Amino acid sequence: MSKHLVGSLFLTCALVGCGNSSEAKQASAHDGIFYDLTIKGVEGENVGAFKVEIADEAGERAQGLMYRTQMDDDKGMLFIWDEPRRYMMWMKNTNISLDMLFIKDQTILDMALGTVPHSEEKIGGMAIVDKVLELPAGRVKALGIQVGHTIHYKAN
Repeated sequence: MSKHLVGSLFLTCALVGCGNSSEAKQASAHDGIFYDLTIKGVEGENVGAFKVEIADEAGERAQGLMYRTQMDDDKGMLFIWDEPRRYMMWMKNTNISLDMLFIKDQTILDMALGTVPHSEEKIGGMAIVDKVLELPAGRVKALGIQVGHTIHYKAN
């Protein structure tokens, strides 16, 4: 192998990441595009506003928020499935505690608050849903988000 080829391979690994480090997994998990999402109360009043990443492909949903070490209070991730059913989540390789909102169409049907980082215990599965919104732990209580509230967002 020539010196130039070896040097090029080394530089490629340095720039895009090699191996299975959590930093490489985190950096490659999402494209960094955020969408505006609002939560409205039962009378249509604004309850909360977030910038969310959309996880609507199998690989994105499998990665979720794994390996993240922090998340701003106004950020989140919205998991979307084509088919409504009883979806269950877990916290494997997730370093931060989350509040999870289980949603059918646009309505919040169930919640799991203050999830335990790294737990492989199944979360949810009580209601038939097509979305799960993950927010930093404590945001649901701080904003007064409740079952019956609705989410509103626009994704491409």
